Amino acid sequence: MADIDAVRVDNFKESLRQANRYLALGLFSSLFLLALSFDPAAFGSGSVPLPGGLPSVPVRYALSMLALVYWVSPFLADFSLARAERIGLQLQQSNLELLKAALTFPCIATTRVHGPRWITALVPPILVSTAGWANGFFSFSQEAIFLFALSVVPYLVLFAFRLRRAIGGLEPDSHGD
Repeated sequence: MADIDAVRVDNFKESLRQANRYLALGLFSSLFLLALSFDPAAFGSGSVPLPGGLPSVPVRYALSMLALVYWVSPFLADFSLARAERIGLQLQQSNLELLKAALTFPCIATTRVHGPRWITALVPPILVSTAGWANGFFSFSQEAIFLFALSVVPYLVLFAFRLRRAIGGLEPDSHGD
């Protein structure tokens, strides 16, 4: 049984690691989307270089790619966090002390301090909303309000169902964590 628990802990940590990556990716994509939407002239050539040796793309395509990454990352983070919760329930039944030890893994979702979870779930929609309102993508028309809701809802759902409390349900102690 100990071998199965070791595999579960490894899978639990990997799920949390992936969730961290997706949350950070969503935050950074919203930051870059905001920066690129406010100052597209900063790229003198009118194109944005991509990492990994990929060719440069025009600014409008870069904005579309960043918006896609921004929008998809909360779904992927939610999937990883749901997997971690299912593994946590299995560990709770088989070895509660091992689960408590696994919950000490440094992750946005396991930190007992609320700030990191709130920042990674609530700041990206604020940044994208600011960029959208400043560029005229969002207005008071029905289509624009639908687009605004579509851009904000994935992060609000992720916050409401997965990141409102730390995985494990522990509250901050006197040291903050």
